Amino acid sequence: MPGVGDPAPPFSGDDFLSGQAFSLADRHGEVVLIAFNGISWCGPCKFEAPILQSLWEEFQDGYFAPRVQFVMISTWDDLALLPSALQQYGITMPVLTDSSIAGLYEVTAVPRLFLVDTEGKICATKLGAGPPESAVRDEIRQLLFECGAHPALHIQLPDWFKKLLPPWEPIEHIAVEKRDALLALAISELAGQIQDSPTRRDLEMRSLRAAESAIRQLRERRSRKSVAGVQDHMPPPTR
Repeated sequence: MPGVGDPAPPFSGDDFLSGQAFSLADRHGEVVLIAFNGISWCGPCKFEAPILQSLWEEFQDGYFAPRVQFVMISTWDDLALLPSALQQYGITMPVLTDSSIAGLYEVTAVPRLFLVDTEGKICATKLGAGPPESAVRDEIRQLLFECGAHPALHIQLPDWFKKLLPPWEPIEHIAVEKRDALLALAISELAGQIQDSPTRRDLEMRSLRAAESAIRQLRERRSRKSVAGVQDHMPPPTR
């Protein structure tokens, strides 16, 4: 089975929901979460599906750099039951149904996650999902952060504004989450000097959101605990 540090086996296919083409190779430079999930038949997969969907929505708001992509690989599903299952759990991320992809990753039980970094290498894996929901969500979010996803302002600052920012050197060696929070708060404070009201409000809003996200990451990194007990997962169904 491909493991951490190995190149992620490439695959492509058409999104079951939109019909648009999806290729892992086209996602180089992004953090990609690959979710092998039997959403129509597997209990732990059904438990994990809405968690993945909520995280997908969180990471698609244009607020993270590098870009984060999710793709669900429908695994051993009855394709006749798949549409209703996806609708039931509100899945909007790309969904591929090519069964050969599970073979490429040597998947023998689901749900299984593979996280791919910006260099196209597997940076983390996760097998199974079980209560509590908050612990599973926090674990997956943390894996995404550890694989390179992080909040970004995505704001083009004018040169005169950049000169108002505090010196970087004194804080360059502290934890990245603290550094991001401090910078974002500094930008929020300095935004008050912008005369154009819509621009000022937009910059303040974005920078405060960035500070909040950075602080949340720091808190989660320090307090996250491994989900107790053995994770629930399921082998292929007997046809």
